[in-house]
Amino acid sequence: TTTTSSSFSRSQPMLARTLECIVNESHRGTVLFHCQKGKDRTGVISMLLQAILGHSEEDMVEAYTISEQLLGPSETSSSSDSDDSNRRGLVDWTRLRGSPKKAMVDTLSWIRQNHGSISNFLEDRCGLNVEQLQKTINNNNNNKANDSTLVH
Repeated sequence: TTTTSSSFSRSQPMLARTLECIVNESHRGTVLFHCQKGKDRTGVISMLLQAILGHSEEDMVEAYTISEQLLGPSETSSSSDSDDSNRRGLVDWTRLRGSPKKAMVDTLSWIRQNHGSISNFLEDRCGLNVEQLQKTINNNNNNKANDSTLVH
């Protein structure tokens, strides 16, 4: 939980900017956001967006763990690769593999324990207006549905 606390404390401005950008750009259509493996930072952004959209925590955890299923086991790494990386002072990427359910469960638990809810975290710590973000998403979706150019 110390890692979660320090990670969230440092990243609140980035989280706010990223979420605002995704929501504000959604009027153009689908917004793609990603990182190298589609987990960790991407997983947190996805979880926060799902919360804004009203998804359940169970849905958030399930969506996060899909990355692990899609990534599958690495065919090119072994424990000897890990040992070799450590000897050469390189990053041991084998420790970062996977999207374990526990990681998202712990993250959601930390948010609840420290902020009461994801909405409180977004509003109090990130300075976001969750209700306004929801309205923007709904307006963007309604505008796309009414845009005649979408049916051509």
